[in-house]
Amino acid sequence: MLILFLQRFAFTVIRMYEILLIVRAILSWLPLGISNPIVNFVYSLTEPVLAPVRNFLFRFQFFQSLPIDLSLLVVYILLDVVRSVLFML
Repeated sequence: MLILFLQRFAFTVIRMYEILLIVRAILSWLPLGISNPIVNFVYSLTEPVLAPVRNFLFRFQFFQSLPIDLSLLVVYILLDVVRSVLFML
């Protein structure tokens, strides 16, 4: 019973974070500054995870030359893999 509760809790947390990542992607298309409270809130929750992934990706020349930041997509895929592994248990 406890394992089921922990799995559902982890699923909820991961899903909420994925939603935050989608919101961040949408906000990046809008002409809002970081001074906007919603943008500031979303960026403060997502940047601690995205920054290390971005730094890792930028070690490779291919990712440095791309005009877009793929760290958001990589984190989203990694979260999906984590969720899949958690539900295999």
